[in-house]
Amino acid sequence: MTDFIIPQSKTSEPEYLTKGIYLARIINIEPNLNKEGKQITSRNGDPSMRIVLEDQNSKARFTDIMYYGGEKVQWRLDGLMKAIEVDNTQGDVSPQLAIGKEIFIILQQTDYVDTQGNPIMKDNGHPKSYTNIKRYMKVLDRNQPPIDNDLTITKVDTTPQAVAPPVPQVGNSSPF
Repeated sequence: MTDFIIPQSKTSEPEYLTKGIYLARIINIEPNLNKEGKQITSRNGDPSMRIVLEDQNSKARFTDIMYYGGEKVQWRLDGLMKAIEVDNTQGDVSPQLAIGKEIFIILQQTDYVDTQGNPIMKDNGHPKSYTNIKRYMKVLDRNQPPIDNDLTITKVDTTPQAVAPPVPQVGNSSPF
């Protein structure tokens, strides 16, 4: 027997933002790395970054993964920089210029259903859905958030769902 004990938890369950419109503050921007410490890239080789945003009211957080570098993906980052008034048109800028800036974020939820309209369930029994950034909006007035009534998308998932194999019926007599 050892004297080792597991210490009491010092952390609380983190709260994450769900669909809605939030006044948020950028609290961190960093490279998006895998477990081995290597940069995660798109299929086209575009690097990605993690942008952590915190709701100004609840302090709940949302992390956006954003690809940059290629012309087809850079528009999202450029839109964010324009909304927070950080000029990246003349060259690269330090993430420190963006950290602390306020922005309205519109989060949209995508729900997956089968062809009959029933929710597709994940292995844990919860409906399959995810939340993503629909749009970043410049803060003109902290007390007047933008209006967006289209915060939920429903997608029909036509991929065949795995079905458990049938269980053989047990008879009254032994097969031997």
